[in-house]
Amino acid sequence: MLPSKHFGSPKSEHWAGVVDAFYPIILTLLIIELPRNVYEVMEKPEADVLLGSGDIWKIALVVCSYLLVFMIIYETFCVHRAIARCSMPTRKINQLNGLSMAAVSLFPPAVYIVNQVRQSMVGHGNEQVLTTELQASRLFLWAVLAGIYASFWLMSAVAIKTEDEAGDAHENQRSLRELKLLSIRRLAYACILFFSVLTDNPIAQQPLLGFSLLAVMIYFEGELFAIPGRFITLLKNRSHF
Repeated sequence: MLPSKHFGSPKSEHWAGVVDAFYPIILTLLIIELPRNVYEVMEKPEADVLLGSGDIWKIALVVCSYLLVFMIIYETFCVHRAIARCSMPTRKINQLNGLSMAAVSLFPPAVYIVNQVRQSMVGHGNEQVLTTELQASRLFLWAVLAGIYASFWLMSAVAIKTEDEAGDAHENQRSLRELKLLSIRRLAYACILFFSVLTDNPIAQQPLLGFSLLAVMIYFEGELFAIPGRFITLLKNRSHF
């Protein structure tokens, strides 16, 4: 890392600016690959009787995959930027910030590999070898996502420890603790999907089911966790009648 006499006094806005510039590049890479993936799907031989319906279904899967991945990366951007804004810029935070961006940069290639292996299974070939390759590519994908959330967890934990040692009762500490818990939950989701692929669980056998479940848990987590409480409250209210 550059010494402070060359780099100047670092501020949290500096790292937030880097994060703001980094994620649009990642999302742009996904957008660039989308037309290519659609074209490759249309060029694959179709085994269905209705040729047109098969092509439309495959294109729909590619587009849905892109949208789900976009939503997941956008959520990681929001978490990463929030941690960068709330944390004190130290050497450890800077290193973990770089580690997080390195992990995020692996996510589009991992998605591309999974799509390519899945598309190759449509044509002829050694089905057993292709199935093994698909499982390996999916394991790599969920391992990358788990690594992203693990780096967020470490980053927020180090930021909290740094502020505690400095004796700062900063208002950002509450946000950092919430971000730490959120990163742990996201890491748990990614680990569950990783082990579902590792154990050949039915969840991992359906296309886009893992992405769909993760997106639902990310964007509707609060509503889903509130359902048991609402159900208990409803039962209590009915018991009074």
